[in-house]
Amino acid sequence: MNHIVKEVNLNGIDYTFIISYNHEINPKAPITIYINQTNNQAMGSYVYTINSYSTNLVPGSNTEQIISLNNLLTKKFQVPIYLNINGNIDCSNVELFTTIVDTIESK
Repeated sequence: MNHIVKEVNLNGIDYTFIISYNHEINPKAPITIYINQTNNQAMGSYVYTINSYSTNLVPGSNTEQIISLNNLLTKKFQVPIYLNINGNIDCSNVELFTTIVDTIESK
């Protein structure tokens, strides 16, 4: 099981990225991604995506951004993705996508 915890600064805001997956045992196992803004206590949107279908598990203010990002990640990795973002996201999906992909691929 790969469990990655990474501190990231995007546009002057600190986040903790927590990414878990186990593709050694099952290459099609889902990837779970939590992005938490430092010192944020409220839970934000939590979305599950498989292929092009998304389910909003916990609604929040940035659900559309998460669904869009999740669709990109699902296409990239070809596995289901659970994605939760807590806090204010003041950056583009491109920045988030690049950071997530780089983090997973560097492992």
